Amino acid sequence: AVDQAEEILFKELDLPDLETKVSGTMVPAVTTIAKPAGYRYANYIKILVPDLINPLSLSNIFLKKRRDDYIQDFWPNPAITEQPKYYSDASKTLFSLAPTPDKPYTYEIKYTVQPTKLSPLNPSNYYIERCTDTLLAACMVEMMRFMKAWPQVAVWDARYKANLSAWNIMMGRLRRDDGQTPKNPSNGPNDLKHTSTSNS
Repeated sequence: AVDQAEEILFKELDLPDLETKVSGTMVPAVTTIAKPAGYRYANYIKILVPDLINPLSLSNIFLKKRRDDYIQDFWPNPAITEQPKYYSDASKTLFSLAPTPDKPYTYEIKYTVQPTKLSPLNPSNYYIERCTDTLLAACMVEMMRFMKAWPQVAVWDARYKANLSAWNIMMGRLRRDDGQTPKNPSNGPNDLKHTSTSNS
């Protein structure tokens, strides 16, 4: 029940505290870069290129995420090199890039890691330290389902959803300044929930 609850929390909680960054340098003519340790999903990948107005300074260029088949169709000849525009999840350990890098671009990956699972050897983790009430409710939902105690499933599920909503509202505040609408930190679709009065 605990393991299943932890998986549910990772999928449903907004977890900006678990976002981290790593930098590296692309290798010219190599179409892949390694995923960092603990990677679960990317918030963004950006590269640094000379600014068009002031070449002595650097500008951020955010790569757009696409499926791996799109990468292969968009850039069928990896021997041709150019400034990368897209990336994809090539495997559990690698990102694919397109076009193939023509220079040793410095890149930064912002990604989300999953907390180490609770176990006898690991009695505490992020969920225990930050959102014990939500973890408890999620565990109880799974336990009541296993026991087929359906009335109690409804009770604990309602408590879990209330805790989940309160947590995500609190985390949404970490993603904005006063007066700003909550939004994703990446260039992707904004799927953070908010209301017309959320800026008040």
